Amino acid sequence: MVIQRNIDAVNSKKEIPSHCSSVARVILTPTKLIYLPKEPVFQNRILRQYGEDYFIKVLIRDDDFEKLSNVHSRALDNILDRMKEIFKEGFNIHDGHYEFLGCSNSQLREHSFWFFHPHDDINAEGIRKSSGNLSSEMCIASYISRFSLCFSSTQRTVDVDKDCVEYKKRCNK
Repeated sequence: MVIQRNIDAVNSKKEIPSHCSSVARVILTPTKLIYLPKEPVFQNRILRQYGEDYFIKVLIRDDDFEKLSNVHSRALDNILDRMKEIFKEGFNIHDGHYEFLGCSNSQLREHSFWFFHPHDDINAEGIRKSSGNLSSEMCIASYISRFSLCFSSTQRTVDVDKDCVEYKKRCNK
């Protein structure tokens, strides 16, 4: 796979709103990985909790930068296998490894996905496990739909101390 650096990818420190984060991004095509400059994105709870520096947004596109179509032929098998491998095994940029984390439903429609750079014993699997108990979801589509809520654009509102919250057991009738 060819790795190409976008010449215009100069990280200018522009003022971004407080409800946004500046996130690295790449375009993955069947034949290359193209680095793009960081872009402001609306924050979500995962970005706020783990820090924007460890995330990269991956956009999947055809070599003409259009969304991949559902046309399939035997000639594409090797290319599709390589792209699947990136989702299973992740990819490296310089000395950093990135692993697939997830996406929101709208990002899925746009062929856009979040990848995470593991560090300090924090990895994508750990983030998924700490984002809520989804063990009762037996259907993969339902699991993805529930987990994707963590990537919904949100603004930080108020912090509530855990000691100030009283939990009551729900009665099943």
